[in-house]
Amino acid sequence: MTFFRSERISERITCITDVAGTHFFLVEGDSSAALIDTGSGCGDLGDLITSLTALPVKCILTHGHVDHAMGSGCFEQVWLHENDRELYAAHSQAQVRLGYIRGSAQSG
Repeated sequence: MTFFRSERISERITCITDVAGTHFFLVEGDSSAALIDTGSGCGDLGDLITSLTALPVKCILTHGHVDHAMGSGCFEQVWLHENDRELYAAHSQAQVRLGYIRGSAQSG
């Protein structure tokens, strides 16, 4: 099963779409890269990012929802605003994640 599609949309920006249809972005600078959000956590996002860039990657989560933050476990440096930590914890629960993926599969 293919969990991700990636499309380079500019010299330094790659749009990644996960199996649930969520879009997130890899932004490459001169000495490091930023991954803006991480999708639903299906598949090995770390392997994909390694195939896209050799730069060290910092993961920046815009918020703690299941469709934006659940792939963050693949990364050492993850940034999330402290006000979203409870939301992240709630959305990290297996039943929430599974419900999201099932709902995405049915609507897609």
